[in-house]
Amino acid sequence: MRAFNAMPFLRHLRISCPGQPSDQRYRRDAVDYALISLRIVLERAPLRDFETLTLQPIHIGAVLYLRPHFGIGTSPASARRWRNVKHLTIEIDSFFFGPNHPFDHLKILHTYLQCFTFLESLKFRWNGAKGPCPLSIPTEPGILPTLGASLACPETSSKLPFAHLKFPHLKTMLLENAVADASQISAFVKSHCKVLHNFQLEKVHLRSGSWDDALALTRISGNEDWRKKQEAMGVLIQSSVELVGPKGWGEELVDGLLWEDEKMVRRGMKALRKASMKTKGILGAGEDHVRRLWYPRLAWR
Repeated sequence: MRAFNAMPFLRHLRISCPGQPSDQRYRRDAVDYALISLRIVLERAPLRDFETLTLQPIHIGAVLYLRPHFGIGTSPASARRWRNVKHLTIEIDSFFFGPNHPFDHLKILHTYLQCFTFLESLKFRWNGAKGPCPLSIPTEPGILPTLGASLACPETSSKLPFAHLKFPHLKTMLLENAVADASQISAFVKSHCKVLHNFQLEKVHLRSGSWDDALALTRISGNEDWRKKQEAMGVLIQSSVELVGPKGWGEELVDGLLWEDEKMVRRGMKALRKASMKTKGILGAGEDHVRRLWYPRLAWR
């Protein structure tokens, strides 16, 4: 705590704890307790300029101890510190995932990413083998409701286990060394097309679908030879504000603009319209009233 109090203007923090054995994934060691202490100190230290967090590299279990919800030493104000983070870089050691493996760590990763509601740039990378797409964990095949559950309770089983990730201020996104479906990438781009400016894919393998389906509503820069392959080796996607999609999909879009200047301009125009309406109400709605108001002054001159 004294060290962070001595650095009140800290802007960037990097946490690195690589090399955790796979058999220690469900156990706590000295590194995990150190992460818990670090999180508690960060949430209580007066770091007003803190806006960049780099987790490079970390093990998947570290996300559980860095999460400000339902953890040791958390409080209702714990999430306030992490909302100030605008630039997030995560590099996690990959692990086995699939229908025959538990998905508890993926669910924890999803809830951890939900804490950063004011992100402007997000960079995510799996170390080692390719991992699942962290942007669409609720739609992973093993997490979706099964057919037996749908027959038992059709009203509730049709819903996703938790909500999709939404970043209202996200401008830059980098996903590297992952496996995803074309529908997952397309859904994320559609829901953030009003604010997303750059979406980079590095070594991303499509599990189903084609790249034309995944990037149907975007502008792609670079060579077009990667479309013939199943894996994207360095693709830069530029999402436009003027995207037009099928009817009905706009209801799930993030409501926002790409640049802060446009927000200020629109606010100024709204204030000007309100002022003009108030002035019109004071002076009257017709031209005759304005003439009666100014005619005596003109005649007196």
